[in-house]
Amino acid sequence: SVAAATWWWIGRPITPTVLSPGEQQALEQKLAVIDEAEEAPDYVPGDKVIVMTERELNGLLEQHNLGEQLQLDLGKDALHARVQTKIPADSPIFPDKTLKGRARFLLTEENGSPSVVLDDVTIWGISLPNAWLGNIKGENLVELVADELQNNFIADGIESLQVNRNEIVIHLAE
Repeated sequence: SVAAATWWWIGRPITPTVLSPGEQQALEQKLAVIDEAEEAPDYVPGDKVIVMTERELNGLLEQHNLGEQLQLDLGKDALHARVQTKIPADSPIFPDKTLKGRARFLLTEENGSPSVVLDDVTIWGISLPNAWLGNIKGENLVELVADELQNNFIADGIESLQVNRNEIVIHLAE
């Protein structure tokens, strides 16, 4: 039935993303640019565009042993994060249970600056109230961080941000 299918979909396990040899090579080429820039004897200005696919992001998580705990899904102007972790046996709340949660972030531009807005957090299929999250739902997290740092250098360093199905493109400012 629909209820059973929905329950399975929400509770399905996170499976690590293992990149194909071609995908792994493409990711390594992107990451090699960082190493080459550090070792280059002559100065050459770097690229101003960062492009990462959903599979590359999840492949990086797997390479850092996070692939079974965190999975990212990219949608039009949105990033969905799925988290799965074991609660320690000595925890006073839900010991030895597997915590499964999801979060949705809206990634857009607002007044020419990047905007990252927490849209929702769901734990075990229950959408948490904004008050439990410190009233940050709907807030631009980039502005919150910049206010804490008393400088909006994060937003100032990004010229444009585009999130499409399966790909994120960040154009850096001068």
